[in-house]
This record gives sequence, C-alpha cells and structure tokens, in this order.
Amino acid sequence: MLAAGESRRFWPLSAKAHKSLFHLEGMSLLERTLRSLAEAGVGRFVVVQSPPSAAAVRPSDVLPGTIGPIAFVEQPEPAGQADAVLRCADLLPADFLLVQPESINAGMMAAEFAAAPDDGQVVTVAVTPRADWQLYAVVEHDGPVLTAIVEKPATAPEPAPLCNMGVYHLRSGFLDYLRAAPPDPYAMITAVGRAAADGRARITRSAADFLPLKYPGHLWGHVRSLHAGEIPGDARRGRVIGSETAVLGPRCRLDNAILGAGAIVGADCRTAPVEHWDDLDAVVVGPGASIGSRVTLGRGVRLGADSVVRDGATVDADVPDGAVVG
Repeated sequence: MLAAGESRRFWPLSAKAHKSLFHLEGMSLLERTLRSLAEAGVGRFVVVQSPPSAAAVRPSDVLPGTIGPIAFVEQPEPAGQADAVLRCADLLPADFLLVQPESINAGMMAAEFAAAPDDGQVVTVAVTPRADWQLYAVVEHDGPVLTAIVEKPATAPEPAPLCNMGVYHLRSGFLDYLRAAPPDPYAMITAVGRAAADGRARITRSAADFLPLKYPGHLWGHVRSLHAGEIPGDARRGRVIGSETAVLGPRCRLDNAILGAGAIVGADCRTAPVEHWDDLDAVVVGPGASIGSRVTLGRGVRLGADSVVRDGATVDADVPDGAVVG
C-alpha cells in the first residue's frame, strides 16, 4: 500500500499528515482500505510511508486479532510509485496487489482480480470509464489485453475512455520492468507500458466505484460511497466533511466545505451561495486553522494549516499556511 509522497494537490489537508490519514467519519482512509482488503481475504500488508507522513496507524490499532501482519517501509524522499515498490521488493510474494491507500473499496477489486483468468500476465490494471480522463492514465486495449497506457494524455479516443484506478494485481516478474524503467515519477506507468508491449499486461473492468484522491473535493466521492451514493444534508442545513476534532460554531451555514483536524470555525460563518455543486469547488479549512465569527468564504477557497481569519472578513483567495487575514 502506497502511503508516501507529498500529496501537494491535497493541500491544505496534507499540511501535517499524508492524505491517507485523513479521518472520514471516525476512521482514517488508510484503515478503511486495510479493513476492506482484510475482509476480502488479504492476509499480509506492506505499507510504504515517507518520514513526514509518520504513520498514525500501527498493527495493534487496526482490526486487532483479524488482520494479518503489517510491515512499514520508509521511502525517504518522494520518488514515485516504482521506487516505493522496489524498496519493499524483499517483502513481496510472487503474487501481490498494489493499492492506493484511499481505495476504501479495494476488497471488491481484489475479488475481481481473483476471478480473472491467468493468461501469463505480470500486471493487471483495474480500469473504469471516466469523463474527467485528463486527470488520469488512459489505457488502450484489445478486449482484456492492455496494449498501451498514457499518463494524462492530451486527447482520448472517446468521451469516457478507460482509466487506471491505481489498483494493480502484480506478479514478481513485473519488478524487472520496474527496475528497467527510468527512475522518474512516472516509472510505474512506463513499466506497465513496456509490459503491455511484451504482451504481458491485462485490464480488469471494475464494478467498484473509482475513488481518486488528488484534491480535497474528491473526498465527496468517498462520502457517497459510504452513503449509498448520496451526500447527507442539504444546501439549507449545509453539507460539511469535518474531522472529529474540528469545531463548527453556532448558526454557521457552510455548504460544500471540508474541515481539517483541529480547525475552528466561529459563529455565524457562511460559504458564499453558488448555483451549481461541484466537488472540486469545495471550501477547505486546513488543520489547526482558526476562523473568527461572521466570516464569508468564497467558492473553492483553501485556508492553510494554522492560518487565522479575523472576525467579519470575506475570503475570496487561498490563504497560505500560518497566515493571518482580515
């Protein structure tokens, strides 16, 4: 499980911890993913982390007595997925899954991989159609055979092409492709493409929800996944994702807002009304940020970690970590 990296696009929620440690409805995304895989029968785990992401989850905290052993491997610097996998190569069996820690339904994909035929491939990629394909790696295929993969292409062959979901079924032979790929952030995609050129790559069209987590607003997809496709609340009462340690003052009316750990929002604050909901336009209050009373937050603004907004201010632009405005 790949829980390293800087998660820069997830700022400000990633200012103090890796995005996989964000607590959603009382449980970190990392733990939810571990639970999903354990319930699907996965018995051993390797979690790759970087020093700044300091693991808040340890084996005794996650499914005690039912989950298999968890090994933690450090990736000293953010050098991409391929580097992360190779750092734990000695711990990997001949057949394993590679999972993004925000994939809280990964157990469903594990079952799909298990049911797929063994055609001698070294990599199988979970894929799903996406209209916002520009954000992901798009695959070309001939039936189940993966023929090519392109990261964030400029064009696509159809309005909703098949995109990489970031969950893979790998065999140890794929490590040779990783070792041969140029050491850059896209080495994983390069290795998949070279395996495809050798006829050793496949796709599995997944029925699972695709739950990417590039930006804070993607958390709404996780909320929908936990609530049968719906978002609790409405525009009148406000729809807010809040860490359990965040504080929301009385008479606030926040809609499409996400509050980080320890964030404080004073009384009578509101988000500026908008006509159309867009997940990625979420107002994001970073961990430890403090907002005074009667503050208005504009569409899509992000308030950095430990920032301060004084009473009565209107915020229409992002606020850096630790800044004071108003």
